[in-house]
Amino acid sequence: MGMTKTAWRMWIEGRWEEYVDLKGELRSQGLVGMAFKSAVDRAYPPLSEAELEERRASNLAPRADEVEERRFREERVDELKSRDARAAAQDDGRTSLVKSAPELELFDASAFERSSGKASQLEEIDWVKEHLAVKGVRPEDAPSSGAFAMWQTYSRNWSARQFFFEKVWPKVLPSIRDLKQAKKFSDDGRKLSDLEDGVAKMADAAKDAARGQWQAAGVEV
Repeated sequence: MGMTKTAWRMWIEGRWEEYVDLKGELRSQGLVGMAFKSAVDRAYPPLSEAELEERRASNLAPRADEVEERRFREERVDELKSRDARAAAQDDGRTSLVKSAPELELFDASAFERSSGKASQLEEIDWVKEHLAVKGVRPEDAPSSGAFAMWQTYSRNWSARQFFFEKVWPKVLPSIRDLKQAKKFSDDGRKLSDLEDGVAKMADAAKDAARGQWQAAGVEV
């Protein structure tokens, strides 16, 4: 609830004014946390149920129904605050981008004619990451118009770049690694026969070198 447990107890027991006065004194002494609670408990020990009922009967403490009504209101307020805090945390990155972000610079479709247009989403995000610290990037440098739009969005200021590296990049990093690993084993365009010829030539060269060493040592091969 909005109040601490100590403050809540003192209110239920009808000792709120005493608590406020004591709180000011204890805070001036630098007491906080458990030290503060212990000092309050020593000055005003918690009442038993019988003592609390006596104070309620004398109208010195809130009635049970008043306590329950306030408890409900306090818990409802806490629930709403918690919900708003979660929503704010989820939207923080997006909101910071929107508040400080100018409109994207738009280009004619012809500006992207030299883009391959065949890049995957992972390749686009990887390209954005590689160019976040690069000035003067132009539409024709990007693998697609979407990649360039992302670059404009995430390179515009420090908070935007931070959002990219904290929220966007970690989500695709494993996939990016797989993509780059796969490229190592992809077809580079060379004919298989060319590769076989190369291996054969390397083997012949190794044999000739070994034969020369043996002959130099006086061994007939």
